Amino acid sequence: YLDSGEIAYLNLIVSNMGLKKNQPALTLTIITHTRERLTTEKDFQPGDLKLTENPFSIKIGENVLSGDDRRQKLSVKQEQLGLELEFSSPVPGFKLGDGCAYFGAKKDIYFCINYPAPRARVSGFITYNGKKVNAKGWGYLDHSWYNADTAIFEKIWHNLKFFSPEQNLLITSFVSTENYGEKNVAVVSLVNDQKVVFATTDLLVTESSIEFDPVGQKSYPK
Repeated sequence: YLDSGEIAYLNLIVSNMGLKKNQPALTLTIITHTRERLTTEKDFQPGDLKLTENPFSIKIGENVLSGDDRRQKLSVKQEQLGLELEFSSPVPGFKLGDGCAYFGAKKDIYFCINYPAPRARVSGFITYNGKKVNAKGWGYLDHSWYNADTAIFEKIWHNLKFFSPEQNLLITSFVSTENYGEKNVAVVSLVNDQKVVFATTDLLVTESSIEFDPVGQKSYPK
């Protein structure tokens, strides 16, 4: 979330659920300060995916995320949208327990998540609508992986992130479908510049007073 009012949200995806093993994809959304929602999505070929461990980097085509547990760099350009950002986190990454929730009688279906940069100062620039905008604000990085069928996995998903100069509040919450036991899964954490103040899975998100935003094409609480 940038001080100038824009919001940028990026997913780097590697999937083994389709016909091609290790198929990468990318989705990028930028919400402008006037609440115009701009989105691009692209599938890549497995050969476009390059991974290294030491130092860490993930490259999908010409799009790159690299760094360590305190500083990460991101370079993304798709169609008319782009990000050139650096994330600097004063707090180390974390996960709760083994970071996973399990489903099915054999507990062989899993959803896992950790937070490499739960509170990151963001700098650099973003591009949209032919403009290059200086980027300064707060953000975060998470990493999730799971082996469920994404087409029938969750009934509803809440991905709520709140940023301020003092702290980040991160909420991930979803309810699985009947195929996966209608299980409530949630992680909520509050992070400041010194530490993770708290993190728990004891959370249930309920909806009320929902209003559809025609500009953003999403439903939000009033």
